[in-house]
Amino acid sequence: MRNLNPPKTKASCRVLPMSDFAYDALKARYDSQLAFLKLYGQQLVDVDEKTGAVTIKPNAPVISDRFGERIHPSGLGHWWYKHRVDFGLDGFTLHELRHTFLTLAAKSGVHPSVMQKLAGHSTARITMEVYTHANMDDKRAAMSALQATFA
Repeated sequence: MRNLNPPKTKASCRVLPMSDFAYDALKARYDSQLAFLKLYGQQLVDVDEKTGAVTIKPNAPVISDRFGERIHPSGLGHWWYKHRVDFGLDGFTLHELRHTFLTLAAKSGVHPSVMQKLAGHSTARITMEVYTHANMDDKRAAMSALQATFA
């Protein structure tokens, strides 16, 4: 099994809340993976001797190849490159989605320190200066607000 790289900073190790949408998607993935592993990857499942309940072992990868093995770290990027147009995001990299998430969080009024924790950055300054972006509409809104102040 391939090893994951350690996180870059201590702040990268974090527990994150999960949206209902993400939970439902991961639960569906788990159920699909469990059905497959019951048939073809018995080494990655545990069977409760008393109840017969079958669960995926905690060390089994969430994203795996067809044999239940952890995919190469570049695998998700390759998948994204092939399928991003299906999501209306042609031209976007996975990392740009991270920037978009944090920019939308800032526009929604999420406090910078909360954004920092969600992103796993060591400082809110990194989050705000590198990962959030103002577009022309944001700049126009700021100028309108200032104009209203001075009018």
